[in-house]
Amino acid sequence: MNTRKVLWLSLLALEYGWHMPVQAQSSPDTTLAATLMVEYEQFRDTAGSSYKLEHLFRAEEAIGPSTIPGTRWSIHRELATALFDVNAYDMAFEQTRLEMKWAKETKYDVTIARAVSTLGSRFMQRGELDSARYYLSRSLEMAPKDDPYTLAGLFNNMAILHLMRREAELADRYLDTVATLLDDRVPEHADIRFSLRDNRADAALLHGDSARARELVGQNLSILRRTMSNDWDLQDRFLRYSVKLAHLWLRADRPQKAAAVMDTLRTQRAELSIGLRRSCHLQLVRLDHEMAVAVGDAGKEALAARERMVLEDSLYHAGEAEQQTAMAAVTAFGIRRMQRELAAQAALERVRVDAEEARSRFRNIILWLVVGLALASLAAVIGFYRVRVRRKQLEKQQLEAELAYKQRDLQNMAQDLTRKKQWTQEVLEAAGAITKAKPQKAEVAARVEGLKDSVRSQLRVDEQREWLYREVEVVNSAFYERLKGLHPDLTEKELELCGMVRSGLNNATIAELRHIAPTSARVAKYRLKQKLGLPEEEDLAKALAAI
Repeated sequence: MNTRKVLWLSLLALEYGWHMPVQAQSSPDTTLAATLMVEYEQFRDTAGSSYKLEHLFRAEEAIGPSTIPGTRWSIHRELATALFDVNAYDMAFEQTRLEMKWAKETKYDVTIARAVSTLGSRFMQRGELDSARYYLSRSLEMAPKDDPYTLAGLFNNMAILHLMRREAELADRYLDTVATLLDDRVPEHADIRFSLRDNRADAALLHGDSARARELVGQNLSILRRTMSNDWDLQDRFLRYSVKLAHLWLRADRPQKAAAVMDTLRTQRAELSIGLRRSCHLQLVRLDHEMAVAVGDAGKEALAARERMVLEDSLYHAGEAEQQTAMAAVTAFGIRRMQRELAAQAALERVRVDAEEARSRFRNIILWLVVGLALASLAAVIGFYRVRVRRKQLEKQQLEAELAYKQRDLQNMAQDLTRKKQWTQEVLEAAGAITKAKPQKAEVAARVEGLKDSVRSQLRVDEQREWLYREVEVVNSAFYERLKGLHPDLTEKELELCGMVRSGLNNATIAELRHIAPTSARVAKYRLKQKLGLPEEEDLAKALAAI
C-alpha cells in the first residue's frame, strides 16, 4: 500500500469518532491562532505545501497564553502532517511531541489516544512498522472503552498496519472488530465505512480473492457517485478508488471493464477540484499506457508512454519546485524560531543575571546585617566582660583594702598586746618591789594588791592570743588553699607561720603567739623560705603576699 495513503487513511479513520469530543471546548477560542486555523480549514485540501506551511507557521507563532489547549493541539497536529508531507521528519516529530503534550492538556482521553495513534501512523509512513505497532497498541490502551467510534478508528489503524506487513489473518480480525463496533447509526458514506471496505479489499487481495476486492472497491465507488459533492476528501476517494478498480480489472485481464471505469473517471474529471485534476490526468495517462500494454497495441503504448513521460517529468519538476518552496518556508521558519529562541534565551539570561544581582545584593545586605549584629553582639559581650572584670577588680580592690585593714588591725593588736604585756610586767614588777619593800602602812599594801588585782582582771592575754589566731585564719583562708595547691608538703604549723608572715606580724609577735623565743621564730622563717624554694635575698612576706 502507498505510505501516503496509509497516513491519510489512518488520520481520516479516526476523524469520525473523535470530531465532536475534540471540539467540545468549554468556551470558543477567539485568539489570532484560532482564527488562522479557521482560515486554514478552508484551503487545507486545495493549497500547496509551501502555502499551507507558511500559514501554519504563522498560526504557531500566534499562539499566546490565552490560546486554549485544543487549538494548540490542532496547530501542532496539522504542522506535523504538513512537515511529514515534505519529508522534514525532525521538525515533524518535534511537532508531534508538542501535539501529544497539548493533547494531554485537553483532558480528553479521546484526544490523547488520537495523538498517540497519529504518531504510530507517522511511523507507518516512514516504514518503521515496529515503532508504529507500539504506539498504535498504546493508543488502544489509552482510548475510552465506552466510545465505539474511537475504538473502531484505532482498530482500523491496526488493520492497516498488518496489511502493510502482509498479515492478512490478523488484519481480518481487526477489521471484524471494527465492523462489530460500528452500529446502524454510522451511515454507509461515513469515512470509517469507506476505510473499512477499502481495507477489506486489500485483505482479500492478500488472500488471492480479487473478485471480492473488486466488489468492495466497486461498492465504495457506487456510494461515492451517489453522495459525492464539492468535498475534497470525497473527490480524492473517488479518484483513488476509480484508479484502484481499473487496476484490478486490468490484473483480471478484463480491459473492457477497466476502460468503462476510466471513461467514468474522464467524465467526472471536470467536476474535481483543481488540485485533483492534475493528479487525475496523470493517473489516466498511466492507465492508458497499462491498457495499451494489456491489449497489445504498440502504437497506443508508445504514444501513451511519451505522454506519460512528459507529464511525469512536468509533475516531477513542479513537485521539485513545490518541495524547494516548502523547504524554504521550513528553513525560514526554523530561522525565525531560532531567533525567537535566542531572544528568549537572552531575555532569560538577562532575567537570570538580574536575579543573580538581586540575590547578590540581598546576600550582601544580609551579610552586612549579620556582621553588624555580630559586631554589636561582640561589643555587648566585650562591654559585659569589661563591666564584669571592672566589678571583679573593684571587688578585689575592696577585698585587698579590707585585707590590708585587717592586717593593720592585726599588727596594731599585736603591738598593743606586746605593749600591754610589757606595761603589765612593769606594773607587776613595780607592785612586787613595793611589796618587797614592806611598807609601813597597811593600807598601802592593800592598794597595791588592789592594783595588781585590777591589772590581772583586765589582762587576758590568752583570750587575745586566741582571737588573734582566729583573725589570722580568717584573713588567710583563701591564701591557705592556694598555698596548699602550690606546696602540698607544708605542715599545719608551717601554714600557720606563712599566714602570720603574710599578715605582717614581726618575729616578737610570732614568738609570743607560738610560745617560742624570737630567735626560734627567725629560724623557723628561714627554714620556711628554703622549703618554699625562695632565694635568700627575696623577702618572704612579699613572696607570700604575691600568692
